Amino acid sequence: MCTIICAENDAYAKTLAQFYRQGLDVEAVKNMMHSFGVDMDGKNNAMVERSQNAFMTHTAIGSPETCYRQLSDLLRSCELDGVMLIFPDYIKGLKIFGDEILPKLRAEFG
Repeated sequence: MCTIICAENDAYAKTLAQFYRQGLDVEAVKNMMHSFGVDMDGKNNAMVERSQNAFMTHTAIGSPETCYRQLSDLLRSCELDGVMLIFPDYIKGLKIFGDEILPKLRAEFG
């Protein structure tokens, strides 16, 4: 899975990511982690660290070009055949992905 936070430029995308992080529901995350059998109190492992960052997935943050490069790197380094994408603003994110990122990925991997 990969969360994509894409905006017209890297700086604005980073601002959006920080905005989303500020909305983290800490209690909900603790309850979810507890349901996974993970006790977050006093623990420091990769899953706990990801949960405290608000995005529990790989995250591509930036302009369409930056997000393309990050996704390309992910697909190459992890030897994935596919990836599930998450867009915080689904309609806008999906349009940007389809118009500006997917064609480049198809050209590279297709």
